[in-house]
Amino acid sequence: MMGRADAVIFDFDGVIADTRADVWDSVEYAANAVGGVMDREFMEDTSHVALPEEELFRHIRPLPPGNLFDVFCSNIKTHYRTMNPFHKTRMYPGLEEIFRYLAKQGIAWAVVSSKPEPALKRLVEVKGWEELMPVCYSLDSVPGADTKQAVYGYLMEHELKHRHPVCIGDTWSDITAARICGFPAVAVLYGDGDRTALLREKPDHTAGDGWELFGVIKELTMGE
Repeated sequence: MMGRADAVIFDFDGVIADTRADVWDSVEYAANAVGGVMDREFMEDTSHVALPEEELFRHIRPLPPGNLFDVFCSNIKTHYRTMNPFHKTRMYPGLEEIFRYLAKQGIAWAVVSSKPEPALKRLVEVKGWEELMPVCYSLDSVPGADTKQAVYGYLMEHELKHRHPVCIGDTWSDITAARICGFPAVAVLYGDGDRTALLREKPDHTAGDGWELFGVIKELTMGE
């Protein structure tokens, strides 16, 4: 049995908040900017929004000339970082209660996201979540960091120094990053990631929704 965790590291998209609908709005804006619309059937699988931009571009109808790919990418970034009102982004039930529990118990927590820093910072500000998530990092928040495990390493030298964190993620790569750093990992099954690939990594714990995650976090932070 692992010892008591005294810190929690959260992924953002698919763990804390459902951001998919607003990301699709930015993708659609970019598709319109290059003279097309997104394939509706392709968009019905909401997990597709996490695919590489090259794949998204291939599902614009009609398919634009290849020389407009950079324009498409630029418009996604511009819209999401400066124009998107984030009206459709919502925090999963139970997550606000988790943050308030951690604060009450004096347990440190941090958010580490693959979302670019300008987008993450603006989203948190627009939604009024700064109090709930005071420590937020993107890969581009730490000079030279290009992976989550690199950001985890930075946190362990600064905000979470001498702490024993547990990591919460919704993709197989989140679990892998935690393992590389020697942290226990909790996989949420309600997020954006492929459930089969996620479970294949054999996370230490799983949670089917935010309230179940709350119970797992209580168990891990109370310890034995």
